[in-house]
Amino acid sequence: MREIICWAPAGVHDVINTEAEAVSPAIFKAVHTASALKVAGPIGTRFQDLLPENFTSLSQELLLEEFLRPDASYRRMAVFGRPGSGKSHLIHWLKLHIPSTRDRLVVVVPKAGTSLRSILEMLITELPPERQTSFRDALNRTGEAIATRKGQKERLLNEIAYALGELTPSPGGGDLDLQRELIKDLPYLFQDVHFREKHFYREGNIVSELVDHVFAAPTAYRPAEQRRSFTQADLPIDPLAFRDAAVLAKNALLYLYSLPEAAKVAVDLIERCLDVAIGRTLSFTGDRLVSLMEELRHHLLSQDRELVLLIEDFARVQGLDRALLQAMIVQGDNTNKLCKLRWAIAVTTGFFEQVVDTVYTRVTHFVNMDRSAGRRGGDKMDSPALAEFTGPYLNAARLGAPALETWERDRPDTSLENACTDCNERAVCHETFGVSPQGYGLYPFTSRALWNMARRADDQVEEAFNPRTLQTGVLLPVLDEAASTLATGHFPPETLLAKLGGHRTLDAAARRELRRLASGEEGRLGALLELWDGSGHLVNLPASLREAFGAPAIPEAGEAAPDPNEEDRVGVMVAAPVIDHRSREEKELEAWAKGAGLDKAVDKLRPLLFDAIADAIDWDDIGLERTSFCGTEGARPFRRRSVTFTRQGTKGLPSDVMLEIPGTAAGAAEFDKVAIALIGLLRAEREGHWDFIGGSNALATYLHCLDGWRSEVIGQLQKLTEVREGWDHAGAAAELLAIGNVINGRLKANADQIADLAALLAPEWPTEIAPDSAELKRLYDALAQRQPELRTLLRALCSSSKGGEVGTLVDPGVALRALRRLRANGWRLDQNPPEGLKFEPFKRCAELYKKTAGALEAAATTECAARLTWLNEMEAAFGPEAKRSTILAEFSALRAAFGDAGLAGPAAEPLDEALKSLGNVYFDDALAAARGLRDAEDPLRMLPAFARARASAVQHGRSVIEAATAFLSQAESRLDEQANKYAAQGEAVQADIEAIEAALDSIVQTLRMLEPIDVT
Repeated sequence: MREIICWAPAGVHDVINTEAEAVSPAIFKAVHTASALKVAGPIGTRFQDLLPENFTSLSQELLLEEFLRPDASYRRMAVFGRPGSGKSHLIHWLKLHIPSTRDRLVVVVPKAGTSLRSILEMLITELPPERQTSFRDALNRTGEAIATRKGQKERLLNEIAYALGELTPSPGGGDLDLQRELIKDLPYLFQDVHFREKHFYREGNIVSELVDHVFAAPTAYRPAEQRRSFTQADLPIDPLAFRDAAVLAKNALLYLYSLPEAAKVAVDLIERCLDVAIGRTLSFTGDRLVSLMEELRHHLLSQDRELVLLIEDFARVQGLDRALLQAMIVQGDNTNKLCKLRWAIAVTTGFFEQVVDTVYTRVTHFVNMDRSAGRRGGDKMDSPALAEFTGPYLNAARLGAPALETWERDRPDTSLENACTDCNERAVCHETFGVSPQGYGLYPFTSRALWNMARRADDQVEEAFNPRTLQTGVLLPVLDEAASTLATGHFPPETLLAKLGGHRTLDAAARRELRRLASGEEGRLGALLELWDGSGHLVNLPASLREAFGAPAIPEAGEAAPDPNEEDRVGVMVAAPVIDHRSREEKELEAWAKGAGLDKAVDKLRPLLFDAIADAIDWDDIGLERTSFCGTEGARPFRRRSVTFTRQGTKGLPSDVMLEIPGTAAGAAEFDKVAIALIGLLRAEREGHWDFIGGSNALATYLHCLDGWRSEVIGQLQKLTEVREGWDHAGAAAELLAIGNVINGRLKANADQIADLAALLAPEWPTEIAPDSAELKRLYDALAQRQPELRTLLRALCSSSKGGEVGTLVDPGVALRALRRLRANGWRLDQNPPEGLKFEPFKRCAELYKKTAGALEAAATTECAARLTWLNEMEAAFGPEAKRSTILAEFSALRAAFGDAGLAGPAAEPLDEALKSLGNVYFDDALAAARGLRDAEDPLRMLPAFARARASAVQHGRSVIEAATAFLSQAESRLDEQANKYAAQGEAVQADIEAIEAALDSIVQTLRMLEPIDVT
């Protein structure tokens, strides 16, 4: 037996159809399984009072007998359950077993292929022609207005608006004043032409669904098991998008969204009037439907017939459902002239939460399909019952729809044949794959495979088996979608496992080992082990099963053992139970590797991985200072939150360096590898060692992963700090430090590597500098304020210290290259700071560099001009060849002469102090530096010259001029006084006077030489 397909994949959908009413009677009978039903009568006064223990098991045949009991004056059956639980299937089965007779009229409202209007037409048709007229007139009253889809929508929107306007506030509906305002305003939304065109006329919204429900032709309708309800999402949500709407409509919408609770109250109001609007849209109100039902029952009583009403989905009559219920709970007798009425309706579980309690207490039979479908009488679905339910579908698929139709047509009273009876592979197939209790072969399933897949498709399979989920989630994917791989020897495909939730039992280590042992086949072998075995171990399924699928054996794997306690012993593999000692985080990692998210494990893994990666990086080798680029505190590029995980539940704020493990592009193999490593890490952390089963493999895998993570972080750090075209972070920091040191005089014009490095890395800068211009001082102050940060940045990028920690070792290459470039450029900052830097130290350095580069040349020009002005002042006062020694000698001699003559006076002391101070400064050096600027074409290139002592020279040079001027002025005054005093003494002193006048002439000449000259 090898790679056999014993069914026609193209015809599978004809047989396995999720809508019972859409299949022919032949197919319905072929796949039907007579399940034990859970049935109860009403308990208490509310549906919530009905508990699971109140239900008893009843066969479908006994339920049918009870439903049709001749002595019962009425029967009211509600079949409830989740969507897909088989509600409409049971109603359809009742339909096939309750034909219309001379004593009974059976009216069936199908689940699909109909509309509310057509349901009314069906009921009207059951009346005699003469009694149909008034009802048809009412139904046709809408006329041509609803001939088009747009007309139908207009009619519905108009009726909703009118019904809203007729409402009154409800005490249980929220704020009464708010209800009044909304009742007044909401109709404008539904009547506004612009809102209709832009919102309500669109397809796919609640309005189009309701129009389909009311009017759609059978071919255009899709089934729906839930009542269609307005939600807040169905209201226009953006007031700004409707500027062209009428004022009242816009005001209504703005008012609606001005209060948080207004939208909910609005939806409740719309829901309250929806049934009325639907009835009016049809021109057939609930009262008229009650009249129609009464008329029909009057007519049937006159014929001595009863009415059986079967509704496969009660949501089909939304809009008139409450009125229909009112008519259906009226008991017929000769007094009210109404015929006996038996009805059965399929409803969802929440139906009775929406109807009045009086309806609940009048229902005679509740059938819980969530606890009925597929069961053989037990409270829960199990593997044998599932095989029994599935067997008829597999047999019907093998026979095919044409053969089933022939059987129904030619041999309806015989049992359906078993397609396996005449199969040449029957013996091997049944021995390998097993059979259902009816004798149908389970190939390509086994009982265990069916159970494994069903539990994956629906985690409620035991408590609330859902036939539709089995059909769409298991049978169709295998028999239709995967059939082609069976024919080519590639069954089961990996896509089947993915559709059914991926790996669940094989852990990451087993999956990795499977890749090693069966490279190239690990995908489908993984699917085979997960779905057909499920033990979680690498085992070889029976050779006959592997041969049927064309699947290879797994080298080094043992044989799977059959389970002796399973009814279908063949093909069911089990393993000895294993106690799971894994922590919650380890289990979460295992699920994460299979596609789930990661939440709790993140908090434990992140600090472990961060520390390990940081320690694994050779910071000396990459030339970065660890504490500047890595740490748990501050905004460092690599920090704990830099470590993230693919499919992580909560994402933190991004860092400059982000490590996502294993990455969005990682495949299943990479996830498994990482999961092995991380699970091993958590276990080693918990136990304090790696000496556990599988620990050596986990450690090797972890170290391999760690090396990759380390390389990724290093790559991002190097990318972050790399030299770009026109920009070098370290070079920029070095250049800024150099400019500051040139201004303060620590960095000279000529290169001296040792002195240069010492200046750049000096811990502190002087606060007082030689330059005197405000511009250059501001520039220097800005650099001095950021000097510690720039120094730290330079050291961080040029680290050559032990382990990347702060120390005395610095790689000088970057700084010296930056200085050579800066000197060659005449101290001009010519790098281009990039935009968009995120690392704060880089960003601040770039901003300072840009600001300094923009101000430096202008500041140098201003400083140069100030120095030349001072030079001119000095040369005008002391002569172009003036030197400090000459100035001191001449003024000292002059001071002595006047002193000897008794003419020194009070001004002598300031002159003495000024001359003394001038003798203590490098006045000649300042003059030489200033003279060197006269022929400079580029002031910035002369930046080192500005640091030569000038401030004191300027100050004391000007002090000498001021003091000498004051001294000579005083001396001249004193001479005038003396001359006047001795004028009367005669010629005896004439000779002395002449001598004094000669001295005064000499003083006058000297004073004229000291007068400042305007050099501007």
